[in-house]
Amino acid sequence: MGEAVDSASAKKYGIDNTPSKQQAANIRYTAVRLDKVRRLLGRPIQVSSWYRSSRVNKRVGGSDSSAHQSGLAVDIILKKGSAKKEFQKIMKSSLSYDQLIYYPKRGHLHIGFRKNMKKERQQVMIK
Repeated sequence: MGEAVDSASAKKYGIDNTPSKQQAANIRYTAVRLDKVRRLLGRPIQVSSWYRSSRVNKRVGGSDSSAHQSGLAVDIILKKGSAKKEFQKIMKSSLSYDQLIYYPKRGHLHIGFRKNMKKERQQVMIK
């Protein structure tokens, strides 16, 4: 849970980033899904942003509909020198996800999930 709720922005601005029981359940669900990404990439993953309370999300300029607010989205830092390959590996795999967004200039990836995998859009973007 610590990895999911740790937020430099929350600390900086003194904002409580404690999830509700439902959000905590979503975080545990997302952790299981994220472990599949870890296994696919064959390495540990460094999380840069996971759960964001609505106040933290607003403070960092997140979308009003951000899945980070429910604990169902994670931003991860990609491996230097192979970030594009890692993005493509996830994109081409059989892993299910709702959104996969690659930020090449920042060197990170956003991956979002839905509780109902049948409703996941497999949406891919590069920003």
